[in-house]
Amino acid sequence: MRPIPSLEKIGARVYWRGGTPGAETDWNTASNWNTKRVPDYCNAVIIPDVTEASGYSPVIDDIVPPVGHINILKGGRMAIEKSGVLFIDGFCMFHNGMTNSGKLFNYGDLTIMNVGITCVQNNESLFVNCGHITLDTIIEEAFDSDFSTIFVNISEIHTDESLVFLKL
Repeated sequence: MRPIPSLEKIGARVYWRGGTPGAETDWNTASNWNTKRVPDYCNAVIIPDVTEASGYSPVIDDIVPPVGHINILKGGRMAIEKSGVLFIDGFCMFHNGMTNSGKLFNYGDLTIMNVGITCVQNNESLFVNCGHITLDTIIEEAFDSDFSTIFVNISEIHTDESLVFLKL
């Protein structure tokens, strides 16, 4: 059972900074985040374009704490390695599970559940799935992508629904 979060924590935005010496791309290193703590299930995680700042994008190569939402901004990049596990739980917010306007590479396990609208909203982005994606109850579409998004799936997408709805 999840603890009840405080009101100021629900939906709080946490921004990736990266660049901590010796752990430049490590998601689980607190100093890689603007709040100096690793985000959790009631946080909206923002992955910006860091090419002008630290130059290091997040890499998930282990199990990380569940988050409430991820927004990869234009120019932002994120990778889930083969050993990586990311769980997006929209329990604390009525939103998309993930908004991708950058680049996402999944070689590990990505689970998105309890979302309010769409599991993944792709906007002028690149999404490569070579790992496993599991989607919980779908409210509207599993993936909603605009005309300029490139979505490559060469692996598995599972859902508790009978069909995965793709709006491409």
